[in-house]
Amino acid sequence: MGTKVSELSAASALTGTEIVPVVQSSTSLKATATQVKTFVRKNVQTALTSAAGVVNIDLSLGDYFTITLTENVTSLTFTNLDGSGYGRTVMLQITQHASSAKTFAFPSSFKWAGGALGVISTALSAVDVVAVTTFDNGTAWRATLAKAFA
Repeated sequence: MGTKVSELSAASALTGTEIVPVVQSSTSLKATATQVKTFVRKNVQTALTSAAGVVNIDLSLGDYFTITLTENVTSLTFTNLDGSGYGRTVMLQITQHASSAKTFAFPSSFKWAGGALGVISTALSAVDVVAVTTFDNGTAWRATLAKAFA
């Protein structure tokens, strides 16, 4: 009988090249830790909050984020990018405050489609969606804004 997973030692920081067993359609396969990480984080939706006007997006939590504004946002940061050689696309759904409109300042690293600065809707409870993609580990982000979904 093999070793139980609960009896294995905890791994130290993974490099992404480790091979892990995967069962797909009753067939045992192998995948790298990076392949598993990439698959696991897809479609995870994480609710964000702001503190003192700052919103931090931890990319180890997924690719889809939501926030309902409770204050003006003056800073948006990203942590846990994938590293050099990886691209990343992130979706952020921003819901405007229900009783008093708030502002949302985007980082200067956002380069907007068409060159116009992205400004969120001010209608109460309006829902906007921002899509950003980086090809250089977060130095620059290509951004688009879809405004006012019902």
